[in-house]
Amino acid sequence: MQLADKVNELCKNAGTSMNALEKAIGLGKGTICRWNDVMPSIDKVEKVADYFGVSIDYLLERSPTDEVEEMLEFLHKNPEMKVLLSSSSKLRKSDLDAVVTIVKRMNREDDYE
Repeated sequence: MQLADKVNELCKNAGTSMNALEKAIGLGKGTICRWNDVMPSIDKVEKVADYFGVSIDYLLERSPTDEVEEMLEFLHKNPEMKVLLSSSSKLRKSDLDAVVTIVKRMNREDDYE
């Protein structure tokens, strides 16, 4: 299914129109209909994904890699890790590197025997 068709399906399921969606997220009238022919910028796709509460991968019908799937499953099973991930995204690179070094040292059991 092409992107505009996918968005149209989401609109129908949500009981809204594509025109109403475009207005709600700040796109020009008829913008989404053209997405079957021209790929939009990722920020526009992200606005649609956020509006419907779906992932960009879902809209683009992309499958995450096995590694990404494992990480998503881990985050789902360990919600407290979301706090760490969210907090780390706000760190400066040098601070993040320091935290990573600390965590790596903590994970080496032989250092603590």
